[in-house]
Amino acid sequence: MAPRGNPGHDITIGEERISLKTQADKNLRLGVINIHKFMELGRGNWTDNPQDLIQLREQYLVHLKGYDRVLVLRNTAYPTPANPYWRYELVEIPVDLLQKAAYGTLEMMLDSRQMPKPGYCRVVDAIGNLDFRLYFDGGTERKTNASLHV
Repeated sequence: MAPRGNPGHDITIGEERISLKTQADKNLRLGVINIHKFMELGRGNWTDNPQDLIQLREQYLVHLKGYDRVLVLRNTAYPTPANPYWRYELVEIPVDLLQKAAYGTLEMMLDSRQMPKPGYCRVVDAIGNLDFRLYFDGGTERKTNASLHV
C-alpha cells in the first residue's frame, strides 16, 4: 500500500505504481467509464480565464507521471429479484491514452455561475471520435473527473 496521504498511486506491486479506481453508478453505461475524483487540483490560479485550463491540464499530466497503471473496478449489475447476483468488471485504462490530454481541446464553461469556472479537455481519436474528456470541476474540492468511451 502507498503511504497515507500519498497524492498519487494507491499500491505498488513489484516496481509498478498502480492507481485503483471504482465506479458503481446506478445508471452506469457499459460503453463509458467515469472516474470521479481522478485527482484533486488543490490551489493555484483558477478563475474565469480560459488560459487557466492550460495549467490545470499540466497539473493533471504531472499527476499521471506517478502512475504506471490505472485499474477501474466497475459494478455493472446490482442484485434484483430476477438476478440476485452482483456483477463486476476490472478494466485497465492505458496511461498513454490518458496522456493524450496534452493534445486535447480545452473549453471553459464561461456561462456557468460557478467560480472558479469549470472546464473540459476533450481528446479525440484520428477520425474525430471522442476518446475521453476530462472535467475540471471548479467546486469546493477542485477535482478532475474523467469520462472514457470504450
